Amino acid sequence: MMIRKWLLACTLIAAPVLQAAPIYTAQDLGSLGGSASAYAVNNSGLAVGVSADLEGYTRAFSSMNASPSALSATGSYGTASAVNDLGVVAGTVYVNGVAQATLWKDGIATNVGGSNSFAMGINDAGQVTGTAVNAFRTAPN
Repeated sequence: MMIRKWLLACTLIAAPVLQAAPIYTAQDLGSLGGSASAYAVNNSGLAVGVSADLEGYTRAFSSMNASPSALSATGSYGTASAVNDLGVVAGTVYVNGVAQATLWKDGIATNVGGSNSFAMGINDAGQVTGTAVNAFRTAPN
């Protein structure tokens, strides 16, 4: 009898946990024609990452409500690593095979780190962090 009461008590305690609704729901962000990976999301839901296009290039992309947009130029390689709450994206493009830390703001790409640099993060002040020979941080805009 004691075991039954114990099992009943455990069941009553565990039942709400077992029936809890999922906390997150995955949303397909779309792609540029091939596979895609998202690396960051801002508070507005803008996700950024990398997607293969139909020609086989891996390109930096952003996606809002499953509507992906290419950030890096057609026929080039790139990846988007971070996005701030203003929608400014930090990442890397490859020019003639050389990595260059890049910012995308209002659809315009700007090199911020020189040759052999990779942008990894950005804050709402527009400061970018990344790596070249050593770690770097840009000055605020």
